[in-house]
Order: sequence, then C-alpha cells, then structure tokens
Amino acid sequence: MEPFKNQYNERSIRTLAQHIHRVWNEFPCDVFVAEAVAGLDSYELKGRVQHIAQVLAASLPQDWGKAGDVLVAALGDEVDPEHSGSGVMDDSGVRGFMVMVLGDVVVGRGLDRPQQSLKILRELTKRFTAEFAVRPFLRDHPKVTAAIFDVWVKDPSAHVRRLVSEGSRPRLPWSFRLQAFTDTFERTTAWLEALVDDPSLYVRRSVANHLGDIGKERPDVAIALAKRWLQQSTPERHWVVRHGLRYLLKQGHHGALEILGYHEPRVAATLKLDSQQVSVGETLSLACHIISSSDDTQSLLIDYVVWHVRANGLRTSSVFRWSKKELLAGETLTLSRGHSFRRVTTRRYYGGKHRIELQINGRILSGAEFELNEEE
Repeated sequence: MEPFKNQYNERSIRTLAQHIHRVWNEFPCDVFVAEAVAGLDSYELKGRVQHIAQVLAASLPQDWGKAGDVLVAALGDEVDPEHSGSGVMDDSGVRGFMVMVLGDVVVGRGLDRPQQSLKILRELTKRFTAEFAVRPFLRDHPKVTAAIFDVWVKDPSAHVRRLVSEGSRPRLPWSFRLQAFTDTFERTTAWLEALVDDPSLYVRRSVANHLGDIGKERPDVAIALAKRWLQQSTPERHWVVRHGLRYLLKQGHHGALEILGYHEPRVAATLKLDSQQVSVGETLSLACHIISSSDDTQSLLIDYVVWHVRANGLRTSSVFRWSKKELLAGETLTLSRGHSFRRVTTRRYYGGKHRIELQINGRILSGAEFELNEEE
C-alpha cells in the first residue's frame, strides 16, 4: 500500500491551487505550486501538511477575514459522514485529505480570532475532519470554544457534532493533551451525554472512542458515565459502552466487567500450547479447556495475555481477545487458535522465555511458558 503521505504531491497541490484561484483570481498559482513542491519529498505526513500550509498561508490575502472567505469558497461538496474517508477533490472544490492543510492554515493565521476561525472549521470538518485543527482553540481559548461546542452538539451536520466529541478527546492520536478538559472531565462528559444517542454511527463511534480515552485517564469517571447510559439501555448505547470500555475489559477492570454482565467466573480452565518452542515468523497454536462449575448460565469474556520479553530482559504484557461465550450450567467448552509471531514494523521480538495466560472475565486462570527464538 502506498504511504498516505504521498497523497500530498504536485498533482494534488496544483488541484488545490486551481480551486483557490477559481474563487480568488489574484492567487499566485504557479509560485505557490513551485514553493509547496520544493523539498516535499523530504517530509513525512505531518511535515508535508505543515509545509504546504505555511506556503498557502503566505499566499492568501493579508486580511484574515478575506483569507478565511477564500478558503470556505474553495471548498467542495460535503462528504457522506458514514464514508468520510472517501472524499477526494473533484470539480466541486477542495475536500478530503487536503482539508488538513486548510485546517493548519486556520490555526496558523486565525488562532487569535477564535469566533471567526471556528466558523471556518465548522465548514472544513464537513469535507474531511477538523479534529486536529480545533484542538489549539480548545487549548488557547477554552471558554469561547466550549461555548461554541455547546451549540454544535445540536448542529444539523453529523460532521460538526462528531467534531465536538472527537476534537475534545483526551488522547486523540497524533495530537497533544488537553489538560484543561481532563482534570474533571465535567465539560466533555456533558457533550458526550448529549451525543450518546446520536442517530449517526459516525458520531456514536467517536463518543465510544472518547469514553475509552476517559477510561485510560480516569476509570471511575468512565464507569460512572457508562452506568448512567445503561440505565436506559438501547442496543446503540450498549454498543457505545462495550466499544468504549474495551481497554478496561482487556485490563480485567472489575467495574467495567460487572456493568456488562461479566461476573466472577465459576469454571475450571486449562491452557495448553502445541509446542514449548517457536521461532519469529511462525505461529504458536493454543487450546483452552473450560468446564462450568455453576448451576446457572455464565457470560464469559475469554482473552489471552502474552508476556513478551523486552530488550532489557523484563517482560511486558499484551492482551488479545479470544472469544465471547455463553456457558451453560455444567457445560464443557474447548477453544483453539493460533498466535502469530510474524515480523511486523510495530514490534521487535526478543528471544527468551515468554508466557501466555488464559484470562476469563478479568481473572487469570491458567498459563504456560515457551521459548521464543529471536529473529536475526
């Protein structure tokens, strides 16, 4: 697959220039393209966005009011919120990934004009997303931005409603922390309360991810919020809670497990490996045998934990979902699967004694060790 950064190339930059020139005929297309393309190959994704944005910001009208009007006028048709990643620039105007460049321009030129700039971001987010661009406004102008978010939670556009939840996430990937909103979570949880029943899955998915971020910071806040939501449970709310608490579920958090019906497991369980040795690039086969010791049906969340040896010789754990099962009274269950140790760019494997443990409803019930032969 071609790296996403390559979407920012001479062709897309020239298309951007043409759309801006279409609405402002003083725009220096050729100069802008030449300067934006210069040195582009030396940048990674974020660097490319910032580089193009800096050149564009310097090429727009000096008056920010007029410059902002040019950006909005150059935008294309709104993107389907349930398929937001599919938007690309076409004859209608700028949309899709190039909107990130416009968002950087808004931050660079309009951070000291929050009221006007947030109106622009409201339009940008309908064509891709403005979740990264809105965060500096939450950081530098929290009261003004929060007041606007209070209005946006009722906006007719699912894109704008999602921007409230996604833009204020405590741990939004590729962005900085919003400390002013994470001390108590009072303001952000009010927005989530307003959006948890949103008709758009696009918005509800963001609410779930935001709940998950809160769970990593303050599990007690996330559990209390989830409990309130489940008092008037719908299938949609139940999905939001389950999806949002998936990190805490994997960590065996008692409160998260309890509210979703996963109680202390009454079972006898064993885990077996097909070999005590495996090499990097191979797959290790696992099997577990579970016998109910309960007179009632039990909901079981079955995971396994791999303890990897790190470069310093210590072991760190990663939790993997195995299965969800309803185990009848006295029933016996056998499951099998493979765990791959194929080479991946995101993990370096080190040789040594590793361990796999069987976790059911957050409880470690069995385990086995094996030797991993280190990659060369």
